[in-house]
Amino acid sequence: MELHEVMRLISLIPDGYRSFEVSAHNVTRMFGIGPELQKEMLAQGLPAKRIGEQWHFAWSDAYNISRYMMLPSPFRRGMLAWPKILERARAGATLDFDIQFRVDCPEPCHDGKCDFQISTPILDASFRMDENEDRLICGIEATSSANEEAIPDDVQSLLAKYDHIFLMSLPHLLTWPVEMVLETSIGDCISLAQLLEAEGRRLGYETRHANGIIMTAPFSTRHHWTEFKIGSTWVPFDPFLFKALHRWQVLESDEWSVGYPATAMLRPICGSSTRPLEVTHQGTVVPMTLPTRMKVLNDPRRLGSCE
Repeated sequence: MELHEVMRLISLIPDGYRSFEVSAHNVTRMFGIGPELQKEMLAQGLPAKRIGEQWHFAWSDAYNISRYMMLPSPFRRGMLAWPKILERARAGATLDFDIQFRVDCPEPCHDGKCDFQISTPILDASFRMDENEDRLICGIEATSSANEEAIPDDVQSLLAKYDHIFLMSLPHLLTWPVEMVLETSIGDCISLAQLLEAEGRRLGYETRHANGIIMTAPFSTRHHWTEFKIGSTWVPFDPFLFKALHRWQVLESDEWSVGYPATAMLRPICGSSTRPLEVTHQGTVVPMTLPTRMKVLNDPRRLGSCE
């Protein structure tokens, strides 16, 4: 996708909710957006703020530009591992994941103990502080495999209905209701999951919101999606993510349809909560990393044993 096409999508996001926390240097390091592209972004009207000697950009804008322009970045390298998860599971492998949530104190050596608060409960998790008591570590173990339920035709038709909608990262403070998704054809994973949940219920299915992670090594990713009850099984679907992965040239559209159940790589960890999973330290949201180890318990196609 060309820059002007991404800018058209970004222009649909209200300006007032942005915070300009990513410096020009870090935009290059984290998102693969070099100085020349930054100049072009500014020339095309991307909101930014001059702080000292550098322009600072909104994290969500940089993330959207990097993904849709398919720029080399740590985020893209992580996404390129996702097809392997799906391929292994489809071949009959069972995958075992060891996932950690790590949050470091943003003010080391401050007086008193760290006060970490989690926005929504994490299910089946163990918590501990490291030996210096300045890092919170949460551990989760999960096992996954491919879904074996037959997907009804009306569900497949519904999942194929939203090719025109774009999955976007939105500013942290912005709530994006389903009505805005229908009006603008963009949404974040929370609002898109809510849309699909409501549409599935209109078809007569029992549906629920899922708040969790996309599991892959070496790092997992926080995400929201929708689950349909088909027979006696809750099956996860995310046509918006799969369509985005087609657009970002991570998945081949003729091999992975938007209606493919993403059971192998989606793990609910916060139930049906629509609140983003965040950790604060003394009231301030702090960065979280999700280092992940994966082991293939059985590998019919011998695609490898661990990562």
